[in-house]
Amino acid sequence: MVTIEVTGLATVQNSNARMTTYIAEEQGVGSGIVVDPSGYILTNAHVVEHANTVSVLVFRNRNKQTDGAENVQRFAAKVEGRDSMTDIALLKVEAVNLPTLELADSDHVHVGQLALAFGSPLGLENTMTLGVISATKRQLDSTSPLVYLQTDAASTPETPADR
Repeated sequence: MVTIEVTGLATVQNSNARMTTYIAEEQGVGSGIVVDPSGYILTNAHVVEHANTVSVLVFRNRNKQTDGAENVQRFAAKVEGRDSMTDIALLKVEAVNLPTLELADSDHVHVGQLALAFGSPLGLENTMTLGVISATKRQLDSTSPLVYLQTDAASTPETPADR
């Protein structure tokens, strides 16, 4: 898992002034997974939605070194693609031999199987929730070809800090 740090501009409503909206710089944190050792990373689309700059922190060895420091590398990232409907974004960093997570074939998932959700919601590192798959091939819109796996694993709703 990697940490995604973003800065960007977004509209903000002033709750003290009626109907007042302004543009402000926001910073956000999210998480992602390296899917290719040459630097391709999956994250949520909402994390990079308003991003002007994106950085990826890769933890090469989560064990602390003898001097107490972690082996962390920071890379500038480019958003290669983003799909807001599925909330998936693909990032690219200039790196080689990154530790990867192999993706499985979702056609082999079945109802009742355990589901784990890992992340860094609201910047909190190393979170995990546990649930079960409650449905496969769930369609939110019968006219859309998109199908989803449904799980009851808890996830944190999007907040302005997630952007």
